[in-house]
Amino acid sequence: MASEREAIAGHEAASRLTAARQRLDVALGRLESAVSRRHADDRASDEVERQIQHLSVDRGMLAEEIDALKRRNRNLMEANAEALERLDAAIAAVSALVDDDPEAE
Repeated sequence: MASEREAIAGHEAASRLTAARQRLDVALGRLESAVSRRHADDRASDEVERQIQHLSVDRGMLAEEIDALKRRNRNLMEANAEALERLDAAIAAVSALVDDDPEAE
């Protein structure tokens, strides 16, 4: 009977050990999944950071380009105003010559 009890106790211990191992396997599987998700999240975060840096560089380049275009536009507007003044002066001079020319009538 003692050997029978020992056998039952041994069997129960083996069953508890098997159940504990199964729980450990499940826990390790969950841990591996969590680590994998975290690793994927870190990679995604790194990619987002690279994209932000790239966009910052693009933004800086675009800001410089906009500033250059604004300067060019301002220069063109000034040149346009000067050309209009010269044309007005030339038209006025031609009109004065035509008005003063007795043969024009």
